[in-house]
Amino acid sequence: SLPALYVLTFVVGLAHSVFWPAITALLQEVIRPEQLTAASGLVEIVWQAGSLTGAALGGPILVRFGLGTAFAIDSGTYALSALALLALHHRPAPAEGPHESGVAMAREGFAYLRRHRPLAGFGVASVIPWVATISLNVVIVAYVLDILHLGATAYGLADMTYGLGAMASG
Repeated sequence: SLPALYVLTFVVGLAHSVFWPAITALLQEVIRPEQLTAASGLVEIVWQAGSLTGAALGGPILVRFGLGTAFAIDSGTYALSALALLALHHRPAPAEGPHESGVAMAREGFAYLRRHRPLAGFGVASVIPWVATISLNVVIVAYVLDILHLGATAYGLADMTYGLGAMASG
């Protein structure tokens, strides 16, 4: 049903939003500080390579083997990721002690941005590509299916172009 699909999409989006802060924190724990910038760039490139490969394979897998197989393969990739994380030996950073409340931290962050306007402007400008990507994600399905009259494979290839662009930008 459509409501169940909305709930599933929300849960996937929520999990994805938890992933990036977690992987960033993990990088800071396993990578030496002088390697952190290069490692962050590499993580982004590898992520986009995975997106590119997944988009290129997703449509043909869906068409040839069906939705159940596509989700089973997706589940398998999550299981492999979990195993890789479990195999990673690292020592968690020591706890920093008690923090202020979330509201106090947000207030302090906004005060900092008011004092550092160029950084705030950069933050706003950095959201623009996300807005464009979200808009594209909404429109591209209808464009490929209804305007171009193509199927899932063509959609996968179209979706793959995002990963190509992101990889090229490094």
